[in-house]
Amino acid sequence: MRTIIIGASHSGIQAARTLKKLQPEMDVVLLEKTQTIGFFSSGLNYMLTNKIQDLQESRAISPQALLDEGINLVRLAEVTKIDPVKKVVFYTYGKEVAEHVAYDFLILAMGSTQAALKTPGSDLANILSYKNITQTQKSLAILKQSHEVTIVGAGYIGMELAYALSKQNKKVHLIEQMENILFRYFDSEMVTSVLADLPSNIQLHLNTTPLSFTGVNGKVEETNLSNGATIQNDAVVLAINARPNTSLVQEFLTLNIDGTIAVNEFLQTNYADIYAIGDLIQVPIHGTNTAIYMPLVNHAIRTGIVAAENIVYQNTVKLKPTKKTSVTQLGSFYLSRTGITQEEAPYYNKKVVAVTQQFEDYGFEQNFSQRPLLKLVFEEKELKLIGAQYISKFPRLEFINLLAEFIEKDETALTLSQMEAFFNPLFSAPLHYVQQLALQILAENN
Repeated sequence: MRTIIIGASHSGIQAARTLKKLQPEMDVVLLEKTQTIGFFSSGLNYMLTNKIQDLQESRAISPQALLDEGINLVRLAEVTKIDPVKKVVFYTYGKEVAEHVAYDFLILAMGSTQAALKTPGSDLANILSYKNITQTQKSLAILKQSHEVTIVGAGYIGMELAYALSKQNKKVHLIEQMENILFRYFDSEMVTSVLADLPSNIQLHLNTTPLSFTGVNGKVEETNLSNGATIQNDAVVLAINARPNTSLVQEFLTLNIDGTIAVNEFLQTNYADIYAIGDLIQVPIHGTNTAIYMPLVNHAIRTGIVAAENIVYQNTVKLKPTKKTSVTQLGSFYLSRTGITQEEAPYYNKKVVAVTQQFEDYGFEQNFSQRPLLKLVFEEKELKLIGAQYISKFPRLEFINLLAEFIEKDETALTLSQMEAFFNPLFSAPLHYVQQLALQILAENN
């Protein structure tokens, strides 16, 4: 039996490794059109802040490690055609040698590409994106020489890059069409402390979008905004949504209206032996009847595992809905979130109540200056937990995974009030943060 995986993205790599672990006799062929596998685009930030010294370090695993696991990794293999009836993949190796290989199962993991702006002047030089390593190398070289940089998009990607550039003493303009930063992830009240501590060389431009870019000698020099302002800049970085790479399969697979590949709960396409994963698909949202396209590495990993499991266990493993669990670090703040925010709840027709509190950091061995901020969002009727946001100056990032599991298990304020948590006076208070907020929301809605 042979499974071909197209794309050594994070999802493709995970699918290959899971298949080999669960079914060692399976012939797993992983085709990747570039030399680099499992690249983390955040490598740009890591290079700017000297966390790594070479972009090749910004990867999930080495090619040799995959080969050692028995995976047939073929790099510089660009797939040119798929015959879903005869179950054959055609590709060129090194852009010269034409090859083809038959499959029993096919997993599509071609990833995504940074969305392009259709704004006048967007074809000027020094308008950058950094989804893959080639783009990142180009962007890094230009940004190092730039003095004033505009970033379009104040989500995770844009905010993290803004902080990295600010440490290099660049003047940064951050453009966001919404009324606040990180609007898809955090309620406005939760980012107040981040905004108050924003580096002085980062200037926010909220509730506005680029109308056009202008320049001299083919290079961008000005960004003209919809609010009438004009920004002087040496470079512009697009930190906006990605789009799925589906051109290879759009003629024979069913696509959703947003261009993602339509899959069932087992990640099968309209061809039962072809699966799609990672940045190619939407994922269902926990507690709602909707799905979302949100390219995150944790989505890629989970979908890679599930596709492999369904090949091994004959399509019996359903993909669990996402809670959009994610974290970031901005300056001295560690931000984490899971589930639905209070501000987005109306979009899912949910009536909610919420409670927010800043805590003293208890325990004789703790730093009392940290004062973490926790917000829990509950459905109004049953007081079922559906969302959580946590901000601290100490990296307790695993805490958000616990809160995500509470949401997964449909815990209520009543059950959370008696959660079992350790107590040691060196490290904790007798009553856990979650218990305190659960009791508070019960009291307010008694």
